[in-house]
Amino acid sequence: LLEPPTLSWRRRFYLFLEEPSSSVGAQLFNYFLTVVTFVSVGAMLVETTSGWSEQQDDFFRIMDLLCSSLFSIELICRFASSPKRRSFFVTRGRITTDNFYNAVDVLGVVPFWISYLGGSAVDGHFLALIDTLRPTTRLLKVSRSFDGFDLLVRCLQVAIPQLPIPLFVLVTLTVLFGAIAWHIERDDTIVGSTPENKFGSIPRSMWFAIVTVSTVGYGDMSPQTDAGRMLTAVMIICGVLYLAMPLAVVGNAFTSAWEARDEIIILGKVKRRMRMMGVTAATFQAAFNAVDVDQSDSIDEEELHTLLTSLGIDLTPLSVSKLFLFVDEDGSGVISYLELAKVVLDSADFLEEVDRVKPKQQSNVKVFDVVGDSLDRVSEATGNYARHVRNGIRACTLVSHDLPSLPGVVPEAR
Repeated sequence: LLEPPTLSWRRRFYLFLEEPSSSVGAQLFNYFLTVVTFVSVGAMLVETTSGWSEQQDDFFRIMDLLCSSLFSIELICRFASSPKRRSFFVTRGRITTDNFYNAVDVLGVVPFWISYLGGSAVDGHFLALIDTLRPTTRLLKVSRSFDGFDLLVRCLQVAIPQLPIPLFVLVTLTVLFGAIAWHIERDDTIVGSTPENKFGSIPRSMWFAIVTVSTVGYGDMSPQTDAGRMLTAVMIICGVLYLAMPLAVVGNAFTSAWEARDEIIILGKVKRRMRMMGVTAATFQAAFNAVDVDQSDSIDEEELHTLLTSLGIDLTPLSVSKLFLFVDEDGSGVISYLELAKVVLDSADFLEEVDRVKPKQQSNVKVFDVVGDSLDRVSEATGNYARHVRNGIRACTLVSHDLPSLPGVVPEAR
């Protein structure tokens, strides 16, 4: 059994902050940070209510100062111990899943310190709005160690590409019904029409249309004519039918994510731990070759457990078994290097590994082609069996290395 890699104090401290399951101390610190987060959010919400004395206001300000100081120290420690400080906040000019929570942490503390040090100079500016969103950004801190958040992200990834169509239908219905309602209700002489209830323009009528189609029924506007009421009834029916589309899309996306929850959670944990441990494609391949003692370019479930342990990734035996089943899609009982790299490495690293491994596998195919050419020379004496053997050898070679099948491989040979 290979020994886990020896980590520097900075990498161990970063693992302590980022991965609660890495140790008992890390788990206790995560619980403590969660309690402080909820206390901070509750204090900020209660502070906005009226009727507090000056002493009570001072108490809320001191509590906010202490919580913000703790979160600031945590953010500084995360940055100081991070193995990728250059991409800690942004990666190539954009925020990714790797640094999303770091940006959230910044939004949770920076506006406080600006308002605390700048005083009333922040009032009326954009930072004042960001400051009011601090309860939301601090609540997002709790989801950092919440495995179920990965399910929500997967659900959104599946649903968002399908939502533009329902959104376009909603805009079309809003414009259509808004224009018709304005045409019917715009007469100033209609009995019961008031300035507040007046369909004075198409945009104002569109407001009435969208709250009706969405079945909200805000109540600030209502039609005063029989034709307007009939149109409203049609809008309500269309709204009920319309809502079936986005609800079905989101519901199906969540169902598919929930059915694959074990795969999403386990793979997410493996990828996060590999990033924290600084495992690169080269390190991963070296560890794979070390556990592949028979040099068959494939490992079984026990060897997979040894591989993960050697990389410092602690999974329960049940999680290792589930991970093995995820990777072993063909049910062969073993997984190749490319099969495993496909699910645990980032897309760019995996493509580099494919480009590097593919020529080596293709050279093996050429060797079997030479053997096949020799068999072809005796095909006249043995009929078509030699050709089938050759195609079978090539097909087995390609399938075993995850390469696409080449033309000319007959079904009987497969």
